[in-house]
Amino acid sequence: MANKTIKELFTLCGNLKLYTRKEYKKKTIYFDITFTDLPQKLKRYKGSTKTTSLDKAKKIALLKVNSEYEKRKLYGVRSTQTPILQYLPKYYDWCLQQVENKATLKHKSGVRRWTANKAIHDKRGLEKYFVPFIKKNNINWSTLQQDKTMDKWVDVLRLHIADTSIQRYKGALNTLMRKAKKDGLMDKLPTFPYLLINDPLEEEEDGYAIATTPMLEDCFEIIEKLQEKSHLRDRWGYTLLDCWIRLLMDTGIRCWCSRPIKYSSKKHWILPHSRTRRNGDITHTPERIIVLRKDKTKYYAEGSNQTRYVINTLMSLYKAQGIETEYLFCNRDSTPNVSLNNLFYKVKDLAGWTGLTDEMGRTYTTYSIRKWHINTSIEAGDDPHDVALRCGHDYETLVRWYLDKTRRNKPVKANIWQRRKKLKSA
Repeated sequence: MANKTIKELFTLCGNLKLYTRKEYKKKTIYFDITFTDLPQKLKRYKGSTKTTSLDKAKKIALLKVNSEYEKRKLYGVRSTQTPILQYLPKYYDWCLQQVENKATLKHKSGVRRWTANKAIHDKRGLEKYFVPFIKKNNINWSTLQQDKTMDKWVDVLRLHIADTSIQRYKGALNTLMRKAKKDGLMDKLPTFPYLLINDPLEEEEDGYAIATTPMLEDCFEIIEKLQEKSHLRDRWGYTLLDCWIRLLMDTGIRCWCSRPIKYSSKKHWILPHSRTRRNGDITHTPERIIVLRKDKTKYYAEGSNQTRYVINTLMSLYKAQGIETEYLFCNRDSTPNVSLNNLFYKVKDLAGWTGLTDEMGRTYTTYSIRKWHINTSIEAGDDPHDVALRCGHDYETLVRWYLDKTRRNKPVKANIWQRRKKLKSA
């Protein structure tokens, strides 16, 4: 569109042009300036004076230009940008689009694909720690790109979580800021303070202790006593807890009851008892029960007749109460029960687990049951690589975090020197 320059003004921040557009009947005066001492992408500024009077246009243009110049010089970004809180919902939608498009993501270990888990956990991390921080401190894009803002954010996080966890939230925020910079909302990325993260090659204390069989038997005895003494409403929870612990022991699944296992009580009774049949996340076969889990990763856990017992016990309980549900563990209103671990903590206290540590100083929790399953299965003859696969992680993770390093119940080292003597005498 052709423009007609009607006036050119020389200012301290650049040459200001006033012009009209030839195609427009209404001769509104517009202005255009290129700031001389600002970054390249912030140099250009243009707009309308919304008047046809040249005298008024001069005053309006000069006021707007001077005001905008000071803002850009002070903050380093445009004043007409989307605030962070308004930008976040659009950013979350963009993350989901990356998952659908199977986009790649730069990572320090190489190129990775966007996953649904990353999109979910990034959003949770930003909403949990980043959003309250920017609300409390009135953070905008200009202050966000300052190093001191990152120092302050990390100091706040250290009041709640360790540096290893901060590293994950740093990754979520870094992805957000890179997208914001690409959208023109930030000029640069801030520098994060140094995080005290252990070298993965160094020896680490592996989380939680391994539960023993007597400790688990104590839990079942306490649950049985609580069922006898408790109100009918509470007995329901303890019955589910008993089945939950048995399922953890038999399959070794992660103890994330917040991710309910889908299993239709209606289909349980009407499906033909063929050799192989599937119901929700569970598949029945003659050899085993296969449980599909999607928590940290997607994997197929395996259970024995103990898992069959758990399923039949729960389905009989629901049938006796006239409940139809789509979940293996449900409340009386057929909604999924996601609080079994909270009930387990009460039983754990009564069983003496709280405050108890093993010889390495590790505490006992629900993950101790998963460790019990992994080590007991290997001691019984299961291949460690197969155990790692059906428990949802690789073999290196199993060795580092789950195997019993004290080598209790392991075969005694072979007497290689006795063998050398025999070979030498021969």
